[in-house]
Amino acid sequence: MSDQCYMCDKPGPTREHVPPRYFFPRSHWAELVTVPSCDAHNHDNSLDVEYVRNVLVTSFRVNHIGRTHSKKAIRSFQNSPRLAAQTFSGGIRVLVDGVETGMYNADLSRIKRVFSAMASALYFHTFRERYQRAWEVFIPGLLSIPAVTTGTSDGYDALRELLASLPYRELPTPHAAVFQCGTYGDNDTNIVFLFRIYGGVDAYAFTRPHSCELP
Repeated sequence: MSDQCYMCDKPGPTREHVPPRYFFPRSHWAELVTVPSCDAHNHDNSLDVEYVRNVLVTSFRVNHIGRTHSKKAIRSFQNSPRLAAQTFSGGIRVLVDGVETGMYNADLSRIKRVFSAMASALYFHTFRERYQRAWEVFIPGLLSIPAVTTGTSDGYDALRELLASLPYRELPTPHAAVFQCGTYGDNDTNIVFLFRIYGGVDAYAFTRPHSCELP
């Protein structure tokens, strides 16, 4: 099993970093968690990973590591004006908790692909077997522009409270200022991963029970 890709039945001759190495400053590359991966699953999502890193470091909730690492995002936008235009399409100025900031439309499909891959990799690393179901991904800090500008609920408050209240078991990870992880449950029908990136951006990956209906 150790030589099999964490995402498919192909051999895993390369190592996938969890979370992706793009999320870390170069000075934090030592001792990162890795899992075996085929070439496709290791490299084919690199543009998605770059996009998600750029989105994460623009959050006003990130710590000093995230703000420092945002220099890479700036260079990424400078090297690709098209990427910058796509990323900040429809951006507006808003007040969040009394602080003026900006909002733009995030590509949820790309974000969910990256966090789903992270969840599968951590499942493989934690349980020593491949996860073969789909993940639900929820980032509580991603708010809809209408909800923020009108001060109304986006319909996910109950889910935020439920996920935040679970008794997570902390998983050991290097460089906690960049990445922390907790897990709830112990099998593929009842498991939740909590990812905390740059100290302030939380994301959840979980298996949704068949009886659960999200708003």
